[in-house]
Amino acid sequence: MGIFKGIFGEERSDKVNRWKKQIFEMLSNLEDDGYLVDWDDEGDILVKKGSAIGNVFFVEDGNDMYLVVSVPIVFLPQENCLAFYRKLLDMNYGIPVMGKLSTNEDRVYYRTLLDVDFITDDMVRFAVIETMNVADDIDDVLSEEFCAKFINEE
Repeated sequence: MGIFKGIFGEERSDKVNRWKKQIFEMLSNLEDDGYLVDWDDEGDILVKKGSAIGNVFFVEDGNDMYLVVSVPIVFLPQENCLAFYRKLLDMNYGIPVMGKLSTNEDRVYYRTLLDVDFITDDMVRFAVIETMNVADDIDDVLSEEFCAKFINEE
């Protein structure tokens, strides 16, 4: 019996597989609320909420494993970059959930990263739904205020 199962009663891989199925089923049941869901070629979950399109997946880092909800939302604008970065910082401060805004190359992401050893089924569902809802709101704000182009328009 592994240490994880001995402490938590369920193997980590079993928990991750169960969560993937639960997340997919939950999002499938929310189509009336504007969610679309599918599997990608690697077995990760693709989800669309409004103008936000994200990925839900699990990643290992050494002995740790994380739930990741990653939503590329807009490209960095060509003008007003200082004001744009200030807006990202201000928005990060005011976001009431566990996600964060970040940049990578010319893109802005909204991402939630949670250690699977310390989260519950309810936290997993909350993280996915709230990350997608917040990303759908944030991309609209950034597009309107800074004329930032949506990622899904490329």
